[in-house]
Amino acid sequence: MVFYLVIGFVALCAISYLIIAIIFYKAMKVNQADSSSQEQASVKPQASRIPPRMEQAAAIQAGVYYVLPVEENGITYDVIQVDTTEPPGETHAVQATTASGEIRWTTTIYSRSYIPHLETDVQQVFAVDLYIEQDYICVKLEHRPVIRIHKQSGIIQA
Repeated sequence: MVFYLVIGFVALCAISYLIIAIIFYKAMKVNQADSSSQEQASVKPQASRIPPRMEQAAAIQAGVYYVLPVEENGITYDVIQVDTTEPPGETHAVQATTASGEIRWTTTIYSRSYIPHLETDVQQVFAVDLYIEQDYICVKLEHRPVIRIHKQSGIIQA
């Protein structure tokens, strides 16, 4: 009788050991799968900043995060961004170009120096709208009012 009790106890211990081993094995496999998916995710480039909310209909339709040039009477108006190095920063300008490629005027609408030791992508400002309204080219920068520039002279309206 004692013999059967000892055999039963040993069998119960062996079954418990197998169940625990299976649980640990499955947990280890899940952990390895999570680690490999995190490694793959870390390979993808991550943006620190969400894209700007575009307001220009043509840019929205094209699915781009910059304003597209507008044209009227053979003159193309475009927002250009120039990254500066000394000091590090950016400058935005509106440029009027004829069909032959001649630049009629360039007007700076925004300029800033970056704050050192702070990521530049969170300091950037994007043009979100560019349109023609009567005698003016209207440019809207992120979180700023509309800037109106006279089409012929390139002078910013006060």
